[in-house]
Amino acid sequence: MKNPPPKLLVFDPTRCTACHYCEIACSYSHFHVIDLAKANLHVLTDPATGEREVAHCLHCDNALCLEACPTGAIYRDEVTKIVRINPMKCIGCKSCVAACPVGAMWFHEAEGSARKCDLCDGDPKCVKYCSPGAVRAVDRAAYLKELEAKK
Repeated sequence: MKNPPPKLLVFDPTRCTACHYCEIACSYSHFHVIDLAKANLHVLTDPATGEREVAHCLHCDNALCLEACPTGAIYRDEVTKIVRINPMKCIGCKSCVAACPVGAMWFHEAEGSARKCDLCDGDPKCVKYCSPGAVRAVDRAAYLKELEAKK
């Protein structure tokens, strides 16, 4: 069986209703609780303008979190291109949290490990439960090629 192409999450703020279902689906999928603080992505709203953005892992080509990790707990799955965390290797130094340029990394105190979006192993629950379609999973290579063409 051929592996599906690597995915990337994209966000369309014009479609977001701030329902937080993406965060609910994420926290429930990973922790079996509805707790927005435990979601691996976060809807951010500018109180002055009402504009919304979603902070989530971009699985960067040059992942600064990966480079900052002194133990090798953060690595890239070469097939899916997902940047992953091995919690057994994480020492809780939070270097990755400080290094992430988009604020997608967070530290789970109870687990003693860094956390971030893992694209639900290729089937992102945030996408499934975002009925307005503000969060979408797209083919990574095609999307990056499209961005490059716009430059």
